[in-house]
Amino acid sequence: MKFCRQLWLLGPLLLASGCVGQGDVASSPFSVAGQKDLKLTLRMPWRTVAIGERIEVVVTAENTSDEPIELVSRSGASVHLRIWRYTGLAWQQVKRYPEATTMVTTVWSIDPGSQRRFVIPITVEPDWPTGEVVAMTAELDGRPDVVPRLTFHVFVPAEQTSR
Repeated sequence: MKFCRQLWLLGPLLLASGCVGQGDVASSPFSVAGQKDLKLTLRMPWRTVAIGERIEVVVTAENTSDEPIELVSRSGASVHLRIWRYTGLAWQQVKRYPEATTMVTTVWSIDPGSQRRFVIPITVEPDWPTGEVVAMTAELDGRPDVVPRLTFHVFVPAEQTSR
């Protein structure tokens, strides 16, 4: 009993210090948005990323209804990611992925109660805003009503700064 009480007291301290490894699914930051039929989850490996670093962004779409969801992707990409910066008055889009789209219409669906998982590798580019709060949003092409937003920080590694 005394051991459990001591662990309970240490729990918040261990979580604050990051006892779970970075990049672990249990500790990676995420955001969820949803409507009555669709839940969309955006997950990044870390809250702080470096210029030049390659990260894997995971977007999971879950059908929460009893009917299949049919999606019509008009850009050739099932998922769009956007990078935003806060200007003091509003959020301004600075990047969009994929950067180039094709004009190919693709129809796909998510069965009732099932999920589709998209793993999108992205390299943090030098023109991303640094030293400020940056946001990433995810959107399924054809469903602009469900958009999770996740904030993070971008920094310049010491070896890339001029002295």
